[in-house]
Amino acid sequence: MKGILISKDLCIGCRACASACEHGIIQIEETKEFRKIIVSGSCPDECENCKDVCPTEAIKIGEGVVSSCQLFGAGTGSASTCSSRNENQLPAAIKLRERQEVLFRLTLCRRCGMPIAPEAMLNFISRRMTQPLFELDLCITCRQQLMWEAIRKR
Repeated sequence: MKGILISKDLCIGCRACASACEHGIIQIEETKEFRKIIVSGSCPDECENCKDVCPTEAIKIGEGVVSSCQLFGAGTGSASTCSSRNENQLPAAIKLRERQEVLFRLTLCRRCGMPIAPEAMLNFISRRMTQPLFELDLCITCRQQLMWEAIRKR
């Protein structure tokens, strides 16, 4: 088992890691105002899907990353001891302490007020596409409506 660490400085909250995680270790909680990326547990040795899809290289796995087993002394920290231990048997205090959360305020659509994406993600897209940020502050529905309105006027 390998530890996972998401850099709060590099992560843009795009959800790619959670979509790629086949083991449910990385999850997303979202409200109208916030997106929270939650990492709980350790990753199987052969898996690095989340790291591979991260557009900002914000994810570190394995070497140099302390796994929950090493951090809390569950066994000796060896892979065999760590992987054989059932995470559900750990005390609640340890489960809470091994959990990492990265929180983002969501940008709201300037037309309807629905959540779009974290500002960090919109800034990243804007830089990559050389598209002004103000053009990205509409949700898909409002963007489509504006497009159809423009077509009808022609």
